[in-house]
Amino acid sequence: MMKKIAYVLAAIGAGLPGVLRDAAGLSGVALISYGAWMLHPAAGFIVAGALILTGAILTARGTARSE
Repeated sequence: MMKKIAYVLAAIGAGLPGVLRDAAGLSGVALISYGAWMLHPAAGFIVAGALILTGAILTARGTARSE
């Protein structure tokens, strides 16, 4: 039983840095978009879409290079 618990904790610990990085990126996108929305509501949606699209393109390019 203790080996299973240690295995699960090790697996969680290995994946945690990626989750934290993604959470920081998403919160950054949200804050930038909210700041633009405070200036003009339509700008918030435009900025959010542009940042998400940029992230998707960069992720796809990174995935294509590793294959």
